[in-house]
Amino acid sequence: MRPAGLFLPLQKIFRHPWYQTHTVERSTSTDAPTPEELSNLWVRSMRRYPSEHTAVLLEGHGLGYKRLAGMKMSDVSKALELTHAQTGKKVDLVIMEACEMANLEALKDLGQHARYAVVSQDSLWEAGLPWTYILPRLGEIDRDPRTFGEMLVKRHGGNEVVPTLSLVDLEKLPALTASVEELAAKVQEKFSLIGEHFQQAASQTRHFPREKESVAPGWRGTLENLWLGLKRFVSFPGYGDLGSLLEKLQQGCPDAEVAQLAARCQVLLQEAVVVNRSEASLGTASGLSIQMPDPIFFPGQYSKDTGMESWGGLIHSVRPWRTRVATVAVEGFHTGLTAVAPFTRKYDLLSRI
Repeated sequence: MRPAGLFLPLQKIFRHPWYQTHTVERSTSTDAPTPEELSNLWVRSMRRYPSEHTAVLLEGHGLGYKRLAGMKMSDVSKALELTHAQTGKKVDLVIMEACEMANLEALKDLGQHARYAVVSQDSLWEAGLPWTYILPRLGEIDRDPRTFGEMLVKRHGGNEVVPTLSLVDLEKLPALTASVEELAAKVQEKFSLIGEHFQQAASQTRHFPREKESVAPGWRGTLENLWLGLKRFVSFPGYGDLGSLLEKLQQGCPDAEVAQLAARCQVLLQEAVVVNRSEASLGTASGLSIQMPDPIFFPGQYSKDTGMESWGGLIHSVRPWRTRVATVAVEGFHTGLTAVAPFTRKYDLLSRI
């Protein structure tokens, strides 16, 4: 497995028709790096291999805004901030070779210190991106990091191994996030009129990761589907395709103001996603996902992790009352436990669920 935070000096790669990999630094620690450690690695590499453009690769298990390669997204953002402060320039491209990282909440704050990100809405299989094919051919592409990202997405996204892949302009996400928050606040304000329509749109939105279905016949297939459904209910985050949700929200919308806000969000989404590819069985994915009304959802933790209070409040309000009461009770218990237990303070258990 590649270390989290592999540094790729693009200009150096482009100077050669071939590329040989080698280990720049090796760590014996099995813990995820701190923001300072990750930034120091990047800065040392940038100074050792100076180049006009830089990219960093983060590889590992991904869970959207909750976790990337064992790190919180706030830690990744902090590492990019420290790197920007020490080098005086933004990282041009962040490649996240991890599941479900094409997530608005995960990426929305990175644009202050990075320009573009290559990310996937769906799960990535273990093989990941075909680096043995990509690296020797990097000399064929233009030195512009946007072109580099477009090449990765167009050539290697939308297949069985990489079902979805997007190139996202990180600098355009703050405007999209603010517009989504405005939309959520307006839906809550007019919930008596628009609430049922929003719930219907959310239920029809394509979710990631996809729910697997058993191909086994008879009772065995039924049992496997029950097991797979239980696993998704408990373990998987309820991320939905943002473009799909906005489109369905506009269709037959009973309120013109909400429909107009949804249309504005869709325009900003299309501006933020430079290019994306999705497997044929997925239809047309927009390139970015967002948290949806999920049975396992903690509104307080969501607001703490993302800062998107209006969206968190909206999706919490449309969940069944039993799940709302249960998760609020668990959050309250966790808050009390955190006050007295160092273990929960250190590992922030709810952020792992």
